[in-house]
Amino acid sequence: MHHSDGITDILVNDLPHSQQKAIAWWQSNRRTILAEYQIPAIDNVKFNSISFFKFGKGYQELGKKDRLCFEDMAPPRNCIDKLLLMSVSVTRERNFLYRFQQGVYIETPDGEVIKKEQP
Repeated sequence: MHHSDGITDILVNDLPHSQQKAIAWWQSNRRTILAEYQIPAIDNVKFNSISFFKFGKGYQELGKKDRLCFEDMAPPRNCIDKLLLMSVSVTRERNFLYRFQQGVYIETPDGEVIKKEQP
């Protein structure tokens, strides 16, 4: 887990494979994740987003590939392959916004999850 300025990156081996199952996994586990990783509460202005990246081959050197490097670790092995599985953020209306490579969903206050149309 890496945290900086309201943005938290959590490295995982995998998430449930469908977007709907990944969202359901977050809904079931969000309180535990927020507590375990000491992430500011959703209603706190310091909360910005949580991104789940595939840990894959572990920490690597920057190299020539598109990698995400973490400033809270000393180089050279402080980067991972940039494979985003899911990103969770909160809208101004305090709704959860879920982003995937192939879709964006919004969770309404009553818990309904709706796929947003892509422009």
